[in-house]
Amino acid sequence: MRRQRITVWQLAAVSLFALSCFCLLLVLWTTSGGPTPLKPRKYQVHVLLPQAKGLGPHSDVRVAGVTVGHVVTVEAAQPASLDRADVLVDLARPFVPLRADARAMLRGKSILGEAYVALSLGSRGAPEVRDGGTLAAANALDAVSPDQIFDTYDPATRRALQEWQQTEGPAAAERGHDLNAAIGSLRPWMVDANGLLSLVQSQDREVRGLLADGGAIANGLADRAQAIQLLARSGDRAFNAMGDQGEALAAAFHQLPGFEREAARTVRAMTAFAQSSTDDVHALRAELGALSPALEQLSAHAPALRGIVRATPPLERAARRGLPALDRVLGAAPPLLAQLDPFLRSLNPVLHQVADGRGDITNLLANLSAATQTATATPNGKVPLHYLRAMIVLAPSALGPLSERPGSNRTALASNAGHCANPTPYITPDPSPNLTDEQRDQVFKYAFLGDPSSVPAPPC
Repeated sequence: MRRQRITVWQLAAVSLFALSCFCLLLVLWTTSGGPTPLKPRKYQVHVLLPQAKGLGPHSDVRVAGVTVGHVVTVEAAQPASLDRADVLVDLARPFVPLRADARAMLRGKSILGEAYVALSLGSRGAPEVRDGGTLAAANALDAVSPDQIFDTYDPATRRALQEWQQTEGPAAAERGHDLNAAIGSLRPWMVDANGLLSLVQSQDREVRGLLADGGAIANGLADRAQAIQLLARSGDRAFNAMGDQGEALAAAFHQLPGFEREAARTVRAMTAFAQSSTDDVHALRAELGALSPALEQLSAHAPALRGIVRATPPLERAARRGLPALDRVLGAAPPLLAQLDPFLRSLNPVLHQVADGRGDITNLLANLSAATQTATATPNGKVPLHYLRAMIVLAPSALGPLSERPGSNRTALASNAGHCANPTPYITPDPSPNLTDEQRDQVFKYAFLGDPSSVPAPPC
């Protein structure tokens, strides 16, 4: 037999393998809850449970479904008259210390009979339970088994439960694979539920507030029982009506696919239209920017617009009679317009001529207005007397001195003057009621040299 010397590398590999196996076993030992030498001792407390069926060392200790420790020992409580089990549990540091008003209960872990200790940490204001101390026996609650629940049923309920279980047999027949799959997915569900419950436990204050609000809502609903009953009856009538219209609903659901296809086609068309109209919308937005100041200015005219709107109904009522009359007038207008055509054709040259001389016409009207603006006082002093200013007529008496006044310049003031039968001119007793005495004297003085008989009439 040939002997080979062990090298340093081979010895190191063997040592490394042995060390890894030891570490793996140590992890499995600590995970299962076994004691570890030199490891710091956890916070421990004694719990006096009424029973410890299915409970043993390394069993879980949970708070709100979250594992926070393990069972160290399970012994009979002393003295024996307590008829309780002394369960020593250790808790992780984040969940200590335990309060004096904490509650403990034995709960089932699986259908194989495994159990765990369910704890509530208690309120923050309660006294602390010291490390190694004992939780009061009154705080350890009795576990309720399914048999105890079934014992509370009356005979009618038990018979109904038996019938329900018998009917569940055919329902579960040939569903073994489905049940196995459901049970197989139970473990991941529990892991997820554990994380959810951990989150809920970290937000216990908010959860308590939510439950308190839920209780307030429930109390409010209880106070409105009649309204809830009315809602339930209305819902029942609505569902009954829907049941009566079952054929119509079925037809509607049959038409629904076609409607969805048309709706999808319409949405695509609208999307394409929206994409193609984006520039137009931006341009319209720029144009509408100036509309806001106009609308603000229009608010000042709102009362007038309101008056127009209020006057519209009377206008509409009047239009019921006026529009038919206007229609009749417009119906009779064509013959009149046909007769006006020749007249208007002849009037057009006149209007063109007037248009060419519109400057002269304007001057004539302005001169007439200016010429009659001169006024003088009247005897009564109330109505002014307007007179026309005129140019002196160029006559022989105006062009040079004459030895005798022509008789023609006295015809305007004399009555029956200038003919042979009555050669002496005279003035009427009251030539004008608007002349004052001074003006009448001026006429006698300047026209007849103070006496009409002193001025002979011109020879005929």
